[in-house]
Amino acid sequence: MKRALPICIALSAATAALASLATSVNDRLALVPDNILIGFDESDIESKWVTVNDNVMGGRSIGDFSIANGRLVFEGSTNTNGGGFSSIRTRTTDMGLEGTDGLLFRVKGDGRTYISGLRNGVKFGSYDISYWATFKTTGEWQTVRIPFADYTPTFFGEDISGRAPDLRADAVTGAEFYIYDKKDGPFRLEIEWIGSYADSAEDLAMRANAERDVPAVASTATAVPDPAESGDEAADDSAARRWAANVLLFGIERGVPQFNNGNQQACADIYELALTSIVTSPEQLPGDAVAVLRSGLRAGRDAGSQADRAWAYRYAIDAALGMLTNEPDDHPAVMSLEESVRAD
Repeated sequence: MKRALPICIALSAATAALASLATSVNDRLALVPDNILIGFDESDIESKWVTVNDNVMGGRSIGDFSIANGRLVFEGSTNTNGGGFSSIRTRTTDMGLEGTDGLLFRVKGDGRTYISGLRNGVKFGSYDISYWATFKTTGEWQTVRIPFADYTPTFFGEDISGRAPDLRADAVTGAEFYIYDKKDGPFRLEIEWIGSYADSAEDLAMRANAERDVPAVASTATAVPDPAESGDEAADDSAARRWAANVLLFGIERGVPQFNNGNQQACADIYELALTSIVTSPEQLPGDAVAVLRSGLRAGRDAGSQADRAWAYRYAIDAALGMLTNEPDDHPAVMSLEESVRAD
């Protein structure tokens, strides 16, 4: 069941904005899992999930799941005149979470609050404990990141912290999703994948670096130099260019290895986060560079495959880097995917 994924900053007043945006970009690029634990394109995946509704305790809620086009859809209607919940869960299996720090999952909800649940065989009396963490949906596709430390032991919905052990990731034997927000009415949650992440020393260093300055760029890419002190307005413009270029370089640094390892979707997701961070930024950037990135986003979203999507974004990144750094597209920091493959 496990497979490697595909799982993305103004001087003076601008300096604070640069630092904030750097953290945002780095946090968003961190929303790419190290591994996909559960995908929904396997022929027998439906048999590995079950539905449990509140009718087991006399409730009136309805809910079920279906799988199509590589996604699981969990939908129904809750009725608080009874238990007021609906849930889906995997059959017991080793989730392979040893050495990881939390879950990531890609979902599209309806604005309601859902619960991510995990089981690890721990019992309270003769019944299994479920470890719960809530997450709010937005009505749009989102990647939810939940550290294992945020999961609370529950027994039939009651918090039993202090009376049950903390969650042990290496012993997790099942995943669950609940709708149990004390509200009546229809619900719908689409799930594209469930993955895991581990906070490596490099990831922690990158986030710390982002909080201080701009996104770190590893040794395979060349960061854009600090702006020369040539007046406040010129410095602000140069700082904005430098920020944008480093965001793109950081995206390349994180995306290229994913592409080379066959994870074209992960690469495309990383590139898209980098491009979106720039085109939605309040920074004053060259109009031609922003226009190129917007065009690249449109082309990527219309692409027929994940590889084509990654390439559409990458062409835009390379062109924009030339404009931001006033250097041609063969900027030494811009390594093509083929060159990276050969270099490896």
